[in-house]
Amino acid sequence: MVQGPLSYGLQAGLQIGQGLIENQGYREQAARYEENARQSLLAGALQETQIRHQERAVSGQAIVAQAENGVAIGSGSALDLLAQNAVNREVAVLNTRYSADAQAYGYRTKAADARSAGQRAIIGSVISAGTQVLTGMRQDARQAQIAQAQRDYPGGLQLPGVAGTSSGGVYGSTAPTTLDLPY
Repeated sequence: MVQGPLSYGLQAGLQIGQGLIENQGYREQAARYEENARQSLLAGALQETQIRHQERAVSGQAIVAQAENGVAIGSGSALDLLAQNAVNREVAVLNTRYSADAQAYGYRTKAADARSAGQRAIIGSVISAGTQVLTGMRQDARQAQIAQAQRDYPGGLQLPGVAGTSSGGVYGSTAPTTLDLPY
């Protein structure tokens, strides 16, 4: 049965439509990953701020405690303690920032992978649709050739006989000299 261009067009359209739907799902997934990356960076920034506030509170309490005990503030071991607290704070802040950046990078990588998968879905659906159309057209062309042969040779094809045989070329065979096509 010959399906025709309209049928192939509809099949190709459906195939491409499936690819577009799949792409949309991947794009939505990528958007969620991008939002997770943004949230990760915001959470990291909040944690940095909290670390700085906590360290300032600890340093302030240390200064007050040193002043109550008669230690000279701003010199000697008191100053060393405050400087070490500041260094520890900045190390903690940098570790927090690095962790948030690494997590955000992971989410952005997943988002890029999802977008790529969406593009591959579209490309794959177009290739599949083209393959379906070409295969169907080839089958239709073959069926048209068979139909034409049936019209041109309604009794089947006659095989030429070979001298010395009665079977159309195979010595000693009793095969018929006509070829009946299986259609």
